Amino acid sequence: MAFVDLFVVALFPVLKTLLITAVGLLLAIDRVNILGDSARHHLNNVVFYVFIPALVGSSLADTVTASSIVSLWFMPVNILLTFIIGSALGWVLVKITKTPEHMHGLVIGSCAAGNLGNLLLIIVPAVCEESNSPFGDKLTCSTNGQGLVSLSMAIGAVYIWTYVYNIIRAYGNVSSKDIAKASTISIDCTGKTLDMFLENYNEALIQSRRSSFEDVEVPDDEYSEAEEHDTGLEDYEGRRVVFYVFIPALVGSSLADTVTASSIVSLWFMPVNILLTFIIGSALGWVLVKITKTPEHMHGLVIGSCAAGNLGNLLLIIVPAVCEESNSPFGDKLTCSTNGQGLVSLSMAIGAVYIWTYVYNIIRAYGNVSSKDIAKASTISIDCTGKTLDMFLENYNEALIQSRRSSFEDVEVPDDEYSEVEEHDTGLEDYEGRRENMFTKIKQHIDIFFDKINLKMWLTPSTIATIVGVLIGVISPIRKLMIGDNAPLRVINSSASLLGEATVPAMTLIVGANLYKGLKKSGVGLWLIVGILVVRYIALPLIGILIIKAAQHVGFVGSDPLYTFVLLIQYSLPPAMAIGTITQLFEVGESECSVIMLWTYAVAAISLTLWSTFFMWLLS
Repeated sequence: MAFVDLFVVALFPVLKTLLITAVGLLLAIDRVNILGDSARHHLNNVVFYVFIPALVGSSLADTVTASSIVSLWFMPVNILLTFIIGSALGWVLVKITKTPEHMHGLVIGSCAAGNLGNLLLIIVPAVCEESNSPFGDKLTCSTNGQGLVSLSMAIGAVYIWTYVYNIIRAYGNVSSKDIAKASTISIDCTGKTLDMFLENYNEALIQSRRSSFEDVEVPDDEYSEAEEHDTGLEDYEGRRVVFYVFIPALVGSSLADTVTASSIVSLWFMPVNILLTFIIGSALGWVLVKITKTPEHMHGLVIGSCAAGNLGNLLLIIVPAVCEESNSPFGDKLTCSTNGQGLVSLSMAIGAVYIWTYVYNIIRAYGNVSSKDIAKASTISIDCTGKTLDMFLENYNEALIQSRRSSFEDVEVPDDEYSEVEEHDTGLEDYEGRRENMFTKIKQHIDIFFDKINLKMWLTPSTIATIVGVLIGVISPIRKLMIGDNAPLRVINSSASLLGEATVPAMTLIVGANLYKGLKKSGVGLWLIVGILVVRYIALPLIGILIIKAAQHVGFVGSDPLYTFVLLIQYSLPPAMAIGTITQLFEVGESECSVIMLWTYAVAAISLTLWSTFFMWLLS
């Protein structure tokens, strides 16, 4: 194999690493602040305690056997040698360069410990996936490579927290003693001089303490309580990383891989199908609130829960997992999984648009109605006569006079000279004024129009990623540049795909964390919960089967079983988690939403299994 080919094989994984690192750097800058200090702290905890153990355990379980473990004995020895040799060279370096004492541990540690984690996890599988890779079959190479890298990462972590940790600690203790010794002040004085020194020292100390206490801000109890419940990846910061980074990366890369100019035509029924799930669900929800006599402030929540299904993380787990089963009715595993992820990504992006336009406005409308009722209920009526009424009117008139007086005081009366000039300034200036007024009115109407359609709700990150992904897939010259084993810019799509792989676990963890809130809340009627379960898990799936069968009969839906399965399962999902976010925005039904989500997702484990089985049976 030519040296140039091997250079290309080695180059693209490194470029992928640099590209993702650059994205992280961009997200951390102050103007973007998606990966700020707090977000990085929470994300580090999740990676350290959840993602890395899961990856290491599953990879080693897949690849290591009783026979192969014997051949791996040299790896821990090899890694230990890199640490020992690196630290020895680091020690020589600090002596040659005369490094400051407090930096000795840092320099020696940096020379000793290499990044045996994320870099190898990107580079080794990426090298395996290159068409010119010298390591044989892509899938076997990638699986075995991930197992070896996982073992390397686990061993490296042990050495870092024992060997390097103690080196830096030892040099840290030495430098601390030197600093303490160098900063010791020796005072040799007696009598009046010592008294003056102590007096000035105590006064300075008191001033320092006073200013320190003055700078301390004591939080309100309410704010402190809110802070206790608003920390961690499951809340604001975690959602931002998923919403702005992981989901767009997954949607864009999946659609760019799967959508082409010919296939996009056959997908036209999907947005129609999802819209039908929303309309039918909201109609059934409206009937439910009338039957159960749901409190006014919960109408929007109940109708929204019946309308919007979770078209995101659940489908991202279910569809590829079904494809990977040996008894799957959808053909080749790899093709099914790739196409399924593309269909689910498109479904998720379309669903996000409908949620933030259709459901958002439903909850907002009912939220406004309930707010008006609250305002009406809190109106104070005055019923008084005689002296009491006279006192009220006297105070009212006095307040009104004061208000009018202050209003007139704020008016600027123009000078006579200025008024005289104004009388003669007609003609062209009047025309320009009318013209400017017309443009102002047009601009106001345009602003009102854009406020009503709310472009921000339409152009979410996942929607923008959908547009970009479809354009890349459909426009042939761009597709040839970015998609395929030999595409010159394939590193961009590959990097986006790698980022997108974090979507499923991150979103699912957040869903689980949000459901925990439902365990601590109550106050939703039993029959209301039962009604929502009936709408989402019985009525909607049955109606969905009739709609899809009718669409197939008319010719709106083709014969692709995977596409039909995705269309069917869109009717049988639990409510979208975004409903909880919308209720928080309008402060209506927040606690009730947690309870509804808990019960609907608990029942979804059984319901989704049964409906998925039935749908596959229909299509097989």
